[in-house]
Amino acid sequence: ATIRPSSAELVSELKQIESTLQSTEPSAISQVQQAMSQLSLEREQKTQLQQQLEQMTQHYDEERQRHQTQLAQLQEENTQLQETLNQVSCKPEMQDPSSLTSISATESTDTRKFRDWKSELQPTKVIVDNISRDFRAIAVTKEGMLAAADVKNRRIVLFDREGKSLKVISINFTHESDTMTSYQIHGLAFTQAGNICVIVSLCNFNNRELHVYSTTDNSEPVICDLGKHIKGFTVNSRGCIYICDSDRCCITVYNKEGDFQFGFGSKGNGPGYFNYPFDVAIGPDELVYVCDLKNKRVQIFKEDGSYVSQFKTVDQPYCISMSHDGHVILREVNGKLSIYNPEHELVNTRQFDPSNGPDTYSASNFPCGVAVNTDCDIYVAAGKYGIQFFQNK
Repeated sequence: ATIRPSSAELVSELKQIESTLQSTEPSAISQVQQAMSQLSLEREQKTQLQQQLEQMTQHYDEERQRHQTQLAQLQEENTQLQETLNQVSCKPEMQDPSSLTSISATESTDTRKFRDWKSELQPTKVIVDNISRDFRAIAVTKEGMLAAADVKNRRIVLFDREGKSLKVISINFTHESDTMTSYQIHGLAFTQAGNICVIVSLCNFNNRELHVYSTTDNSEPVICDLGKHIKGFTVNSRGCIYICDSDRCCITVYNKEGDFQFGFGSKGNGPGYFNYPFDVAIGPDELVYVCDLKNKRVQIFKEDGSYVSQFKTVDQPYCISMSHDGHVILREVNGKLSIYNPEHELVNTRQFDPSNGPDTYSASNFPCGVAVNTDCDIYVAAGKYGIQFFQNK
């Protein structure tokens, strides 16, 4: 039989259990409290770390923004410095073409004439002098002085607005071996100061020089070497000289002292590329217009060589001049005279008559230049026949 404890023993055992529980309860509570305190501390540390991370992120963002601002300022200062250097190097800061046009129109309203460019193109007269000649390149000043390069007699003849001969400038050569058959004149232009620039090739066309002659005195010309295969050229209002290099299919730019500044373009048929650039002119908006001969187009650039636009021509263009109202006057292959309006649409053309003296076109007459004055009178060089004058009536 099982021996059961007495009631007194049970009561005693229960009291011992109760006493044991009472002695261990504070320790458990303390452990729980410590655990909760540790957890709270860890949470507080985590919150502090999050706050520090947010502060560091904000500081990083502020520093990055500050550095970006400083970089933008430095880039702006560098751009301004580059523009200043470009102005010194004949690569000027571009102005809004519309503002240039409006300023030009305001300044010249009382002196310039406008032309009905669609009217029939018939020469009023032929300008000649009193000796046998072969006029090729021509240029005209704002005041109406006309310069014509006579390749036969190694000279430049200056004419007034009425076609009267004013002065003859002999072209001097730097190589003693040059003979009458070893040179050619490839271009003629006036500077802003009124001096005459002319490009001649020497020694069987293997060396080409830029000569700058004074129109007011007989001082020695300024001469600089240019290399081979140089064609037409022009001078802008800043005195920068833009020259067509047909061999390398580019445009080279020199300052008024004859020092090379920069070049643009290469061989190809895309925008900004050339296939035999032959002549160049400066428009009233100071943009640069280039006859891209074999691509049968005229390309337009800013003064620094940045591409702007282009337009197709009927035939291959080899001589170009610009009117003050933005019309483009071209001599095209086969002797054609073509007029394109400021929107670059063909508005007039004149096919020269090979059977009529001054209208004669042949390989020996190629190229013969074209020029237009502020009255929109047109001059066309006609080789041995003189210069055709298309007066604006």
